[in-house]
Amino acid sequence: MSSGRLVIAACIFALYTALGSANAEKISVLRSASENSTAPASDIIFIVSAAKATLASINTLQLANVTSTVQFNGAGARTGIISMPYFMNGTLGGRYVNLQGDWLGAPDAVLYGISATGQYKAVLLSLNAPSYDPTTDVLDFMVRVITPNATNPEAALKLSGGATSAVASERGGRNAAAALITAMEPNLALTDTALFIDSTEQALSPTSVTKSLSVGWGGFGAGCSGGGCYVSFGR
Repeated sequence: MSSGRLVIAACIFALYTALGSANAEKISVLRSASENSTAPASDIIFIVSAAKATLASINTLQLANVTSTVQFNGAGARTGIISMPYFMNGTLGGRYVNLQGDWLGAPDAVLYGISATGQYKAVLLSLNAPSYDPTTDVLDFMVRVITPNATNPEAALKLSGGATSAVASERGGRNAAAALITAMEPNLALTDTALFIDSTEQALSPTSVTKSLSVGWGGFGAGCSGGGCYVSFGR
């Protein structure tokens, strides 16, 4: 993993948060849409950076040369990192797999990257069954492409108010930062990619013997335990 890729990942994350403060009016609109939605609100975003992403088949996403950690930004300005092998264990019994066998509740995500023609692209995905190979730094997911409805863009999403709902709301608008892919394109490849995964604290709660939280939330503090480290500023 090169220092250049870490810089790119940091810049993407910084840009994402900076856009939130710089576009108060847009954020206000998205927040109103979230409040009017029946879907629960996303309060945690996980971020995975990779040199290349390939939609190898109709239901498989492969990320090559991924970072060794997953970054997260949660409600109350909680931020931190989690070990990739620890977090991306999609087998039953994994820390983030529920009793139904769904990893992180089969979350929605948005993948950004640059196409072979130099265009910025984005695709909305439903993720499940991650498989990480630490010897090759390759991460695979079972996926489904999400196509926003033209009249109600967020209807197909599990959560409101997150990275995916922002992209869905911008579909076809002048402020869309990247062209949205709405159907599976065989062998689609993107470079310099970032995957933003929407989730909730509830999805990480230790509600069963096969699901527990390894990273602390709540209160002011910082530390490392299990598979991750965190910084928490509370609310």
